[in-house]
Amino acid sequence: MSTSSEKKNPKGQEGSDEGPGTLYIGRIPHGFYETQMREYFSQFGTVTKLRLAKNKKTGHSKHYAFVEFESAGVADIVARTMNKYLLFGHILQARVVPQEQVHPNLWKNAGKRFKVIPRAKMQAAGLRQPQERKTWERRVQREEKRRLEKAEKLKKLGYDFDMPKLKQVKDVPTRKTKVGGNKGEEGAMTTEADDNIIKAIEATPATEEIVLSSLLNKSKPTSAVRPAADNKRVKMKG
Repeated sequence: MSTSSEKKNPKGQEGSDEGPGTLYIGRIPHGFYETQMREYFSQFGTVTKLRLAKNKKTGHSKHYAFVEFESAGVADIVARTMNKYLLFGHILQARVVPQEQVHPNLWKNAGKRFKVIPRAKMQAAGLRQPQERKTWERRVQREEKRRLEKAEKLKKLGYDFDMPKLKQVKDVPTRKTKVGGNKGEEGAMTTEADDNIIKAIEATPATEEIVLSSLLNKSKPTSAVRPAADNKRVKMKG
């Protein structure tokens, strides 16, 4: 009887069924995502939480995850079964995480759908917006500093190269806008030259009307000549 109780006790100590058990799984292959992992590990026991680590920018898998089972004993069995298990050409790494080492933020965003932030579109939208002169001055200063550092490095290597100078912001003329001027499509104030171009474009239908009217006027004299010629003929006959 003592031998049977001694065999049961170590099992209970290894994976005590009191409370949940957390499992770390590493070297996860592509295609084995949250849905597939939940379905696969549910055959061992109830899965309460599951979090697959992902890249914040791209949303791609980082190839490791944490799975919480309802029973710590089940987590211990899964760790011993799945450790060094070959899956899609990847040898999995599985081990039980002690409960005292489970961080509160470990399950942050677990079970939530990852939404990729369109950072490229946001950056492009920011570049399209008109910038103030102070912003361009800071950019020019940074670029000049970068070029000086590169020139110093080249001198140490034996190359004496003069970097081309950048055009200063103060040398660029400011855009003169009308008081309460028109706004373009992107919300920027239009200059007098832009207003002249817009007026010229808007005036094109008027020029077409002038051309048509001139053509009609040219045709009128020809029709007026005919009666005069007819009158001459009538006079000749008389």
